[in-house]
Amino acid sequence: MSGRVRRGSGDRLVVTHPFAPPLDPPAVGVGVVVADAIGHRLVDVAVPGGLWDPATRTGWKAPPGRGRWRYVNRSAAPPGGITDVTIKDLSARRAGLVQFGVTGRRSAYAVDPATLPLTALLVLDPPTAETGQCGRASFAGPASACSASPRAVRCD
Repeated sequence: MSGRVRRGSGDRLVVTHPFAPPLDPPAVGVGVVVADAIGHRLVDVAVPGGLWDPATRTGWKAPPGRGRWRYVNRSAAPPGGITDVTIKDLSARRAGLVQFGVTGRRSAYAVDPATLPLTALLVLDPPTAETGQCGRASFAGPASACSASPRAVRCD
């Protein structure tokens, strides 16, 4: 299937807290792995660090001190097709709580609807998550929480 993989409004995970080192996706990037129910990896990519560059239309947007980061890539060949990543530090609500969303476009994502639901692994301290800053989020609910068509996979 070619098209896009989109994870609804965002999923939440809990990582080791306090964050050591501090969360800083613009400096270190993130790792994203999306796999189906039988373990086939649809996406396994390192999303690079680097602040937003209007000339290349790629990079991280991060309002200072807000605990929110957004990676945007509008180039012709985004890594693994990943065009948007959002990360929000919600640890004021619950220690280590992080919300994230990932959108991929302009790539091939071979998904058999029989192998839904999908699972995402987010690595906040790439490449190996040695400090424990990673988490796995299953797209909760039965397989019907994800749908596939010739143009997209959507999990809500």
